[in-house]
Amino acid sequence: MERMVYLDYVRSLSMMYVVGFWHLFNYTDAFPLYMNFATQKFTLIVLGTFIFVSGYLIGATSKSKFTLKEFFIKRFIRIYPLYALSLLIFYAVGLLDFYTVWKSIVFVSLFDGSSPLTLWFITVLFTYYLLAPIYIESSKNVFSYIILFSLILCTILILSVFFPSIDGRFLQYYACFFVALYIGKEIPQFIDKKSTLVALLLFFPAVAISFVNVKYRIIDTLIAMVMVLIGAFVIVGLAKRFNARLIDSKFISVLAYSSFCMYLLHRPIFLLLKEFYFPATPIYQTLYLYIVCLPIIGVASYYSQLVYDSFISRIIEKLAGSPGR
Repeated sequence: MERMVYLDYVRSLSMMYVVGFWHLFNYTDAFPLYMNFATQKFTLIVLGTFIFVSGYLIGATSKSKFTLKEFFIKRFIRIYPLYALSLLIFYAVGLLDFYTVWKSIVFVSLFDGSSPLTLWFITVLFTYYLLAPIYIESSKNVFSYIILFSLILCTILILSVFFPSIDGRFLQYYACFFVALYIGKEIPQFIDKKSTLVALLLFFPAVAISFVNVKYRIIDTLIAMVMVLIGAFVIVGLAKRFNARLIDSKFISVLAYSSFCMYLLHRPIFLLLKEFYFPATPIYQTLYLYIVCLPIIGVASYYSQLVYDSFISRIIEKLAGSPGR
């Protein structure tokens, strides 16, 4: 599949927003107003955009015929070990307790209200990956896909009513992933100028409705799900619209490549570097976080992903069986 430069920009800039703004200012009081109603909504959409791109790429790169073994090798082994290792790192630096770690490793945390700090996002995303094969199989028929999508959505809703401890973010980003998966697999041309304009017109009322104070949490989550889906579609649609003007930058491609490890590792690295040295005044703290910490996170993430990919390629080769065997 031809590399889509605009998706590299979307992935890398989304992750830089989360790591270099939303989480970075957790470590200094230099900008206490960074968290407000506007940035909270925007952060939901940014995370949804990353999930939208993940779903789209799963669909776009899936063969018409595939085996569960192929999917397991290409997706599970490339993601789960890094996720599990990150949980252990979070535990080692004191960001998570032992019980949250083991519950997250087996995905129980998604259902019992003990979702891990930051890594909840990967728990949700990976659960979508586990469900993806049945969606890919049903994508050949749009009606089958809609029925499957609706059945699982209703199941999540019913379970959420009877078990309030289920993490609402699983529902909140559900549509982003599986709508994007279908678009990427069957109708990539759907993301065009016209559909982006329609989504843009729908986006503002969706945001306005999301500010309405709703009594029931489940309704509030459904409203957020729709807003996030529309917002993510707009961002991806606009990026695709300007694809021809985007420079195929090595820096952006490296950033996109490193984005998964950057998300996994940035909090422990921020914490360790802050323990090692941290200026006294807020302005110097901010400079230190941007000029020293952020580049270190970027370099560490890139080489961590590189080393892991090299190692895992050998494992995949052994599992898949080398040619001629």
